[in-house]
Amino acid sequence: MNCLVIGYGSIGERHHRILKEMGHDVSVVSLRHLSGVKLFHSVDDAISSEQPDYVVIANKTSDHRNTLIKVSDALSTQNLLNTRILVEKPLFHTSIDHPFEATFKTYVGYHLRFHPIMKELKKRINQNKCLTAFAYVGQYLPLFRPQRDYRESYSSKLSEGGGALRDLSHELDYLSWFFGKPNNLFSLSGKISSLDIDSDDAATVLMSMQHCQMVMCELNYLDRPGKRFLNINTRDATLFADLIDNSLMVDNHKMDFSCDKDTPYREMHRSILEGESSEACTFSEGQTAMNLIKRIEGMKEAKQMIL
Repeated sequence: MNCLVIGYGSIGERHHRILKEMGHDVSVVSLRHLSGVKLFHSVDDAISSEQPDYVVIANKTSDHRNTLIKVSDALSTQNLLNTRILVEKPLFHTSIDHPFEATFKTYVGYHLRFHPIMKELKKRINQNKCLTAFAYVGQYLPLFRPQRDYRESYSSKLSEGGGALRDLSHELDYLSWFFGKPNNLFSLSGKISSLDIDSDDAATVLMSMQHCQMVMCELNYLDRPGKRFLNINTRDATLFADLIDNSLMVDNHKMDFSCDKDTPYREMHRSILEGESSEACTFSEGQTAMNLIKRIEGMKEAKQMIL
């Protein structure tokens, strides 16, 4: 298939490489001067020339909305009505103040849904009653992209859609995927470290959700080394998933999983391209994650006003 990747930072480069390895023809839209890729400098030119079956929007979060509009308009002009679109997570960089309806089949890049441990958890959760859950992710921001000064990345800049709540919002997505709509919610978030950034570097959220009465989630830019785990107490067992060492403990029984960093991306692309995906995050579900971020940030703003 013809694939088009918009943006060629670290995540755009990863999408380009993986799609090429899957045997697809892949072109890139970027303002940078790149070698070794089929390059365009405008979305309109790329879509007119390549007639893509699949478009991946992987530029800065703050550019997602305008890029999605531009892609949709260009695809409509070319009458490419069956083209699928993937927008990297998070969907947009600000709360969804202005309603936006996707005119094409559009997904959001929450690829952790395709991690084999998450698939196993989903199956077990569907077969049991969940009582409590604790999701945790932390990674020291300067080690995110060690080849680049963290202060220059979008992650450090609130205006470009950075911050732990957005960068690490996989947890917010998969908790909603597992447990449904959040009801009661309390949160603390903000910048609490000495990192030279103006985005939030930590957030703690406590929720009651549709299918789990007590859910806690912590996200931060602080952990050295990085951690990513999920602990769930069901009626019949305790499940502890470690997504760093790819293991799942069910009570005292440990299961190891084989999964490199590319596998969830590859499986996400495959399911979308083959049109068989019931697991890929839909545009509507991506909006749910953004609305949850909006609620969390609203609590931070309310707290600041009270103080």
